Amino acid sequence: MTHTATSESGIEQFVTNWHPDPIVTHDGLPPGPVNNLTAALDSEETFAVGDCPPLPWHWLYFLALPQSGGLGADGHPRDRHFLPPIPHRRRMFAGSRIEERQPLRLGVSTTKHTSLARIQTKRGRIGKLLFVTERSGYRQDGGTALVEEQNLFYRSDSSSTTTYTRATEPLTESTATWTAEPHPDTARPFRFSALTANTHRIHYDHPYTTGIEGYPGLVVHGPLLAIHGRTRPPAI
Repeated sequence: MTHTATSESGIEQFVTNWHPDPIVTHDGLPPGPVNNLTAALDSEETFAVGDCPPLPWHWLYFLALPQSGGLGADGHPRDRHFLPPIPHRRRMFAGSRIEERQPLRLGVSTTKHTSLARIQTKRGRIGKLLFVTERSGYRQDGGTALVEEQNLFYRSDSSSTTTYTRATEPLTESTATWTAEPHPDTARPFRFSALTANTHRIHYDHPYTTGIEGYPGLVVHGPLLAIHGRTRPPAI
């Protein structure tokens, strides 16, 4: 793996005075998006108003759709409320912690309160990284249904010399009550990108992903893997 970073040693300087205010957004949670996702996952399940989709399918809602002119070279938005102002920004999903107090119901007016929980810098194998944690509370009927802390990490890199290799170590034997090994084709990540308004080119543009970002192939979304991990396969 090789790596050339821009302003790597001083990535903190770009967020010293960065303190975005909390924001409040609204969504009616119509059944359409979750039914489109079941189709993308080859599931026969359907959802209607009043039903409670599984976690973390709430990621299909509260989507921000910037104009095409507001996208960067990587397909990701150049500017958004919680995007850190670092140069040559590269972004990846790092994980999420969700507390479910009551299931979200489809077709119910829902309010999302989001704030910046914390920012941290860490050094990884590809250099210095900036971790941004967003904290969101989802409210229905006057009560909090979900509380989520989502971690995203960013690096400052203007080069095309970063390269990654596939892991070759076999997975350890699982002790879970059930396991599944999804094999997404190129269409499924593309459909998931559309359902989540994710225009990052690493999920659908092979020449960009391998030639610029340095991955050996298209990257499957972290949220899509999380959804696979929460979706029990049908009984045989």
